[in-house]
Amino acid sequence: MTLIRHHSLISTRQQQITYLGTSGIETPGATATLVPPTGTRAGDLVYIYAGVGSSGTRNFSITTTGGQSWTTNFYDSGTIPQIWVSWAVFNGTWSASPVVGIDGTAVSKAYIMFVFRAPKISASWSADASANSFSAATDTHTISGITNTNNKTVTIGAMSCGASTFTGHTSVGWVYLGQFGQSGPNARTLFFFYKVQGYRYAMGATGNITLTTDVTTTPYNVLRGFGLT
Repeated sequence: MTLIRHHSLISTRQQQITYLGTSGIETPGATATLVPPTGTRAGDLVYIYAGVGSSGTRNFSITTTGGQSWTTNFYDSGTIPQIWVSWAVFNGTWSASPVVGIDGTAVSKAYIMFVFRAPKISASWSADASANSFSAATDTHTISGITNTNNKTVTIGAMSCGASTFTGHTSVGWVYLGQFGQSGPNARTLFFFYKVQGYRYAMGATGNITLTTDVTTTPYNVLRGFGLT
């Protein structure tokens, strides 16, 4: 490989949004401390998923912000589960690891942090498209995509369902982030995906996520897009 070709490949990689790491707490406890992945830098997008196996009204809070400014969106399924998605643009300094919580202790809870890196330090992000919905009770699930408006985006998809195991997916451009358990009464299984657009994949519509599980289940899905500004 020539030096020019090698430099070209490096430059292409540096211009993309990339996934940095995950921190997760799968616990029925009322609060959790999320230790950020190693190596976060100013301009990283920090996303926190919080879910509870409850159909009654619960309250979510970030009692220790870690020195960041958080925005939270609430997704109420009308039954089980309830989900909150919080996000912040990392300012370069963690004053502490964030502490998050959902009130009440009787049912299952989970708190998951994902961090994504912009191609430049101290980047600016804004929230883009969002959607939440149930999908059919089956073992092959289709989560309808969303249409972002920013030129360069990352969309994070979350699926919360009953006890099941991920067996595969055929989702164009979507990357599987993993399966997490949400233990305790009204236990849930969580699957996460992400898709980067504005580079290899065209901006706008994300396309659907199609995945299979080992048992029939009715999932509740939340997609949230974020764009570089």
